Amino acid sequence: MKINRTILLTLSLTIMTSPCWAWVAGFGSEALVTRQDLADKQTLYLAGYGLLGNREANGIHDDVFARSLYLSDDKNAVLIISLDAVGFSQTLGKRVRGALSEALLIPEANILLTATHTHSSIDLLGLWGSLEKEQADAITERVVTSGRSAVSSARPANLMLGLSHQGKGYNRRLKSNEIIPQVLSLNITETNGKPIALLFSFGSHPVVLDKNNLEITSDWVNFSRSQIEKELGTKAMFINGSLGDVLPSLDGKPSDVRTFEFAREYGNSIAQAVIQANSESRALNSHLAYCSEALPLKVDNFKVIALTKAVNNGTIDWTSLTDTSLSTTTSVLIIDKLVLMSVPGEPVTQLSQQLMAKVPNHDRAIFSLTHDSLGYLIPEEDVGREGGYEEVFNLNKRFGTDLSKSMDRLLKQCLGQSLITTN
Repeated sequence: MKINRTILLTLSLTIMTSPCWAWVAGFGSEALVTRQDLADKQTLYLAGYGLLGNREANGIHDDVFARSLYLSDDKNAVLIISLDAVGFSQTLGKRVRGALSEALLIPEANILLTATHTHSSIDLLGLWGSLEKEQADAITERVVTSGRSAVSSARPANLMLGLSHQGKGYNRRLKSNEIIPQVLSLNITETNGKPIALLFSFGSHPVVLDKNNLEITSDWVNFSRSQIEKELGTKAMFINGSLGDVLPSLDGKPSDVRTFEFAREYGNSIAQAVIQANSESRALNSHLAYCSEALPLKVDNFKVIALTKAVNNGTIDWTSLTDTSLSTTTSVLIIDKLVLMSVPGEPVTQLSQQLMAKVPNHDRAIFSLTHDSLGYLIPEEDVGREGGYEEVFNLNKRFGTDLSKSMDRLLKQCLGQSLITTN
């Protein structure tokens, strides 16, 4: 299979004519939903619980965002965008990446569009209510504005990587406290130390608030970001990790507390893990490599096929009413010797452990719900587990295997390039 490895040319006259520096980075943020949207009597459907739930938002508890990070080593570059949403349809994802590419002259392949997976934000996936054309237009414009701010504000930067293993949660699939506790902190500053942004990642569902909540919120992620911003004085951006079977819990046991107060407590615990990781961080050398590839899939989960074809909201970009094939994207991003594996869905703990074991001698992490939002990702040998909830939204039994083989190809290409360049 042909590997798509694109090189992003520098984007401004200032960057093109400046001497080589360590890193170039910029950050942008834009609200996805505004109070004016509600004042204009728009119907905003909340995503995440049941099917075709049609929960209408009646207010905004905390702002939900499109947050963007532009990162370049002056040779290669990526634009990473995190949406406070349960996910996004393939149709909307293609539209947003196309608009960003046209506006910023960035190859679409170099745009990593992700979702935090909050279950209390506007439905961009198309399963819980319609997204009107005017709303899709506004969402696209706001995401582009966020990306444009990140690119236009790019300046010489330093990157500091921190890792802790203090993340907490409950594994509903294994009915235990076995999760991936790693919390990643990537602190980005100007060369004089002035803050640009801090990207953090950990795997856990933002589902403290349940279906009875009708206020727009990014759930515990809001409290994590706010605490990080308060204590470290920098903008915070979240990307979910190995979340597929992980629920918020402070003691590794099931929790039935569904309040904003518990969301604050849990979010603050993740923030403290990020702050600890940041305090023990190390500098990353200026080397960026990025590889991506198209991954074809044949869907055999007839419930998913029937549901997505019935709602007809572009959730999956089917080519025809009878077709059951689709294409998605996987990618590997190397930052110095940090390996970031991006997957188009929600990997369960066991699959993430297998993926991370492919690079045991490197710092590594999983970026979930990236490029696409295609349900749960399960190791093939564990599909059909008794009582397994994740099978309901698993596209096919081999999805995990196909994804794993894709990562093998990408790591061979991209990590090989990294080792040659940095050693």
